Amino acid sequence: MELIGRMNVKEGDELDFVPQDDNYVIVKRGATAAATRTQSGVRFMQTQQISISDEELAILRKLDTIRYGNRTKAQLRQILNENERKILQGLIKKGYVEPYKKAGEQEYKYGIKKSVYNQFLFGKRSQQPQQPQQQKAQQQPQKQTPQPRKWEMDLGKGTSTIELLETNGYLVISNQAEAAKVSTELEASIRNGQVVGTRAFNKKYYITLKAYVNANASKVMSAIGPKGASVQDISKATGVEEDGVRVILYMLAESGDATEVKRDFFKLVL
Repeated sequence: MELIGRMNVKEGDELDFVPQDDNYVIVKRGATAAATRTQSGVRFMQTQQISISDEELAILRKLDTIRYGNRTKAQLRQILNENERKILQGLIKKGYVEPYKKAGEQEYKYGIKKSVYNQFLFGKRSQQPQQPQQQKAQQQPQKQTPQPRKWEMDLGKGTSTIELLETNGYLVISNQAEAAKVSTELEASIRNGQVVGTRAFNKKYYITLKAYVNANASKVMSAIGPKGASVQDISKATGVEEDGVRVILYMLAESGDATEVKRDFFKLVL
């Protein structure tokens, strides 16, 4: 009871018991803080609730949609307006957004703290309310949707993902649960660098063989030209399917060789 009182736990609060070393960490859900140790060897958390305003949450959601390679200070200055940049600075001071860089990178990128992401963003992307025009459009007869391609049907039938990749070169997945399932199946190939992937602005997951990117990257880059080009134009010039072009360009964007200026329009980074 003394331990519960020190944690300020109220009726209805949910607790997590997290194993750590030979002890357990008792964590009040939706809170973060530093741990202390009791004489019984059990650790508990002096909790401090994470507080996020609606404006801050809007910036976190916007940051979550920006590709990793574009989260540099210079890129964010172009993407965010003055007020959004001020809110972002406040999130950085609170520690909710943190600068980091991978081994070998020259510039820091900005990422959302894991505990903040898990509480406010993970699995909570809600659909925007429909505008009257959208509702009216839905009432009208819908255009006939294109038939799924063979590899998409095979994926739905449970055909081996690696077999599909070897046949088609890439996969495009719209469902988060399906993407997680595919990632698990391809874990070994991802670890050794044979398979790479990313989540794009359009919320789809693009997974591809590294060999497919290497085989087609040069002709895709040549088709872009100095002024940039659309995915559709690049596809026509190269003979590579539009989704295949997107896969390659998203991988080039991850490595800093290309950037998506607007949806489906890319320029090379010189």
